[in-house]
Order: sequence, then structure tokens, then C-alpha cells
Amino acid sequence: MIKKSYDSLKYTRYNEYHLINVWASNDKREEIIKRMLLTDKNFKLTSLQVNPLYKPVFDKLDALAVKQLNELDKSRLWSRHYTKAEFKFTFAYPFVAFCIIIFCSISYGVKYRLYANYIRYGRELELAEMMDIDLDDIS
Repeated sequence: MIKKSYDSLKYTRYNEYHLINVWASNDKREEIIKRMLLTDKNFKLTSLQVNPLYKPVFDKLDALAVKQLNELDKSRLWSRHYTKAEFKFTFAYPFVAFCIIIFCSISYGVKYRLYANYIRYGRELELAEMMDIDLDDIS
């Protein structure tokens, strides 16, 4: 009996996401649920189905998920496994980074070849005039 009373008096860290507040608004509950879905791997949305406080929030989030899945099913381009976000992070952003790196390396390489040809062989190429490179400052 002493051990149980000690555990009840023991200090625990306060966290608003661990509380189920009767006086909280539905927006606050929805924010808590979304946060728990992101952070807690063991949290399941179906566990809220039996809780009367969180039943409206569950219905709202479930309806949003069903709507989004139906849109993905109807789409010809996207599917449940290949979504817009996956396309963005696995193709679009890497493609943009690749293009920037290729552009920088080609422009650096062309300028290097122009300078090298002028220094080694004294050639002034027309490309140097197009790129506004003043080769007279080099010698």
C-alpha cells in the first residue's frame, strides 16, 4: 500500500499532448491528434473511435483521409503508393539540384577552358566575347 501511494505522489513531467481535456475545443483536440499521429509510432487513429470526446475529431480526420484516398484512386497520374509529395521529394527537388550543379560545373569548365587556351596558346575564342570575359587583364 505504501508503494502505490508513493507512485501516485511521484512527480511526472507535464505534457499537454498526454492529457485528455474535457474542456478542450475540437480544434485543440484535432491538433493533439495530428501531433500524436506524427510523433507516436504506436498511436492508432482507430483507438479514438470509442472515446466519446474524440469521436467527432476521429470522424473528421477519417473523412479527410477517405476523401484524399478517393482522389488518388480516381487520378491517372497519382496513386496511393506514388503521391504528389513522393514525386516532389524523390524527383522534382533532386532534378532541380542536379540541373543547378550541372549548370555551375559546365559554366566553370567553359570559363576555365577559355582562360587556359588564352594563357597556353594565346587564342582568343569568340565565346569569350559572348561571355564578356576580358582576357587582356590576364597577361
